[in-house]
Order: sequence, then C-alpha cells, then structure tokens
Amino acid sequence: MCQFSLRFDALEAAYGIRFGDAFANELERLKPLESDGLVNMTRDGIEVLPAGRLLVRNVAMIFDQYMAGKATQRFSRTI
Repeated sequence: MCQFSLRFDALEAAYGIRFGDAFANELERLKPLESDGLVNMTRDGIEVLPAGRLLVRNVAMIFDQYMAGKATQRFSRTI
C-alpha cells in the first residue's frame, strides 16, 4: 500500500504461484477501479494511480481474505 504498486513477478518468485491464476477473482474485481482511472493493470503488475491514492485501502481490501464473505461489519467504513 505504501508504494502504490505491486509487481507480479516478485510475489510469484516468493510464493511459487502464478499471480493471474491465484488471484483471478481479485483481478476481475479490480476492473471497475481501472475503468474509473484509479488503478492501472498491466501483465506485469498493478499500480494505484494518483486519483486512487486516497482510496488505496479500498484497493487492498479486494485482496483481503478476511473481508471476503463477511456479513457483519467489524471494521471502519471507507468512502
């Protein structure tokens, strides 16, 4: 979150995964944010654009496994 970017190759090397396969659902959920000009997705990674920096927490929440399927809110709301 602090660097506003993520390189797939670094995670693939560290965890022995194919990012696109392991996070296919999350990448699909990022598409509306990309359409809104908040993130830029390439085959190499994800970059949070200046317009999306105030919403970086919302971007990160897409990848948070503890947030998936939570019916009861136990955290602060974002914009």
